[in-house]
Amino acid sequence: MPAETVLPIDPCVDQLSRWSPLLRVDDVTSELLALLEQVPDPRDRRGRRYRLPSLLVLALSAVAAGARSFYAIADWVSCASAEVLARVGIRFRVPSESTIRLTLGCLDGDELDRVLGGYLSKTRHQEDERVAVAIDGKTVRGARTADALAPHLVGAVTHDGTTVLGQRRIDSKSNEIPAVRTLLKGLDVAGGVISVDAMHTQKATARLLCTTCGADYVMIVKANQAGLYARVKAQPWAQIPVVWDEPTEHRHGRDEQRSYKIATVARGLRFPYANRSSRSLANDASAVPQGGAPRWSTRSAPFPPRPHHHGC
Repeated sequence: MPAETVLPIDPCVDQLSRWSPLLRVDDVTSELLALLEQVPDPRDRRGRRYRLPSLLVLALSAVAAGARSFYAIADWVSCASAEVLARVGIRFRVPSESTIRLTLGCLDGDELDRVLGGYLSKTRHQEDERVAVAIDGKTVRGARTADALAPHLVGAVTHDGTTVLGQRRIDSKSNEIPAVRTLLKGLDVAGGVISVDAMHTQKATARLLCTTCGADYVMIVKANQAGLYARVKAQPWAQIPVVWDEPTEHRHGRDEQRSYKIATVARGLRFPYANRSSRSLANDASAVPQGGAPRWSTRSAPFPPRPHHHGC
């Protein structure tokens, strides 16, 4: 039965929830313990009673069972059997709530994400499959306090929504753009296709993806890149046939049906590595057909994958 939340969600606990699928296979415990040895231990060497990987695996297990606070995690741990505790290397005293809270509270969540995200990237990689990844930001729900705003994270999620490859917390005095570039540098996405929203349609980000990461991109184009927006919009879209139509789906309170066109631009778009542009058009399928507002994007990918909800 899921544990009940008794305190606002801590950012670190929310980050742990992204990795709970790692515990669905029984034989990964020893591998996970070895992997978590890479996470720096912020505690003083004196007085350490429990290994950090042991505490992290217990916290992951509790979060996977529904815990959303330090008290809930401690409650789950106190009810765990001696066999479960022994599997993670705890054989005598059970960790208290204060031990779990103080340890997780000073842990570098970005470093934990880097280690687990790298592991998931390698285990997901298949030579015959081109991974499609969406980069997006989110605010942690339930983490706002009287003294501080809820933390904002940027994450890399596979388009099927099953795997979080990495995420990073945004500094309160910064924004998503530098955080996304730092996140991308730590991901193994070579050969993949990365989709981002209009905020990240930046030349530096495009160069990073194609040169440093070895990936292709799909970027939404809006007025924040006025020159690129004008060049994409100026393509002869009326003469370009529709490449595919998506099935009708219920979105934004209405039934929508999207159609897509793709144009190869021989002379380029004066944007790093961009040689294709696309146009998507949403029509309200529940009313008399009429053109919706078109959405523009540019891409470096020679063979773009079929768009998902996270794509263009």
